[in-house]
Amino acid sequence: MRFLFIVLVLWAPGAQAAGLSPRDILQRIDYLHAEDRHRTSYVWDGRFRTLNGDRYNMRHLYQSKRPQINAKLGWLAHESANWRVTVPMHFDNGYRAALYRARPFLGLGLVTQWATSQRMVVGLHLQDALKLGGKVSERACYDGFRRRFHCGTGLPWTDAGQYLRQSNVSTLVKFTLNWTF
Repeated sequence: MRFLFIVLVLWAPGAQAAGLSPRDILQRIDYLHAEDRHRTSYVWDGRFRTLNGDRYNMRHLYQSKRPQINAKLGWLAHESANWRVTVPMHFDNGYRAALYRARPFLGLGLVTQWATSQRMVVGLHLQDALKLGGKVSERACYDGFRRRFHCGTGLPWTDAGQYLRQSNVSTLVKFTLNWTF
């Protein structure tokens, strides 16, 4: 949430200096999609089965202790008869649980569309090309003998390294050609 606040604080004076009123800024919002879920990494559910077949439920160790917010906003930077430029922004408030932590995330991109004629539009879409934050870290559980293990998989901590989660936000690059006939 701090990242979003910082962006808005830094962006607003620049927009006002350029002669844009708050109403003009709001009219430039191309789309806004927000939900109360964490979307930049996959969180373990905390249920696993050990090698001897015993089932364990450690969900309480993976429940979030902070509000979850994921928002995607497209800001219309330029529009003319032939060109349209949009800046897509992606914000996630992160995730904090006893054993799993994902830092807040801010992603920026660029979408350009060029109308070469009345019937053809060429586009370039870059989503999350610039990524800030989103780092994921996990902590181990301990059994009765003080051995470390992973509560998401039930594996010994030394064997769980390849299963530790990372941010799942990938950069999307897409070329489009819209032709009506």
